[in-house]
Amino acid sequence: MKKNFVFDTNVLLHDPRAIFHFEDNNVVIPIYVIEELDSFKKHANELGRNARQLARYIDQYRKEGCLSGDGATLPNGGNLRVLLTDTRHTVKTEGLFQDKHMADNKILALALDLKEREPDIPLIFISKDTNLRIRGDAVGLHTEDYDPEAVTIDELYKGFADFKVSAQLVDKIFDREEFSVDELQQYLSAKVKDGDEHATSLYPNQYLWLQNIGDEQHSAVARIEPDGKAIKALSKRSRDPIWGIRGR
Repeated sequence: MKKNFVFDTNVLLHDPRAIFHFEDNNVVIPIYVIEELDSFKKHANELGRNARQLARYIDQYRKEGCLSGDGATLPNGGNLRVLLTDTRHTVKTEGLFQDKHMADNKILALALDLKEREPDIPLIFISKDTNLRIRGDAVGLHTEDYDPEAVTIDELYKGFADFKVSAQLVDKIFDREEFSVDELQQYLSAKVKDGDEHATSLYPNQYLWLQNIGDEQHSAVARIEPDGKAIKALSKRSRDPIWGIRGR
């Protein structure tokens, strides 16, 4: 299901290409964000460069579609809109904010307004401002930080993987037989992330712990060859002492 992602100003100052990082969802930039960005565009620092770059992106898509209407199509299939609060469908924001003319409050008010106008589309407010995310959450918005380079521990390469496989594959390891990585493909477990399945990847020199599906005590350890195509049993360590010296 497509979602509406409403951006705070600091996200776009941090990364003007953020509008391209939300796949085929709807990207919404409040008009009040454009006003804030306008005050940065003359700066000679990175914030100024990012503000000018974003302005060029938005101007490009403005020529291709009505940003205040149906929006413009982004290269990844998403949709870009620049919106302001619709007074015909305004939510009850009176009393929610101490200063309703403050830019942050206007941005939150637009997100609340859009949530009411399009109730069937999940809305997520994206901001790098911790306090603004807290305030957004307090008024009923789903808020998230923006960090396209975030990596979870589960996604890091560990150097090994474990699989439940057939007894025949385990026996091949015990018999010192080499077999193809392709024979392991059917056992690659799929992990679900963001609603999509991601199969476990195999890498050259990766160690494998293969367990018999029917008997966990029946297992073997192997390694993928440097060419990434074959799997071989680990060589048994010799019990002979090195240079005649044996540890106690």
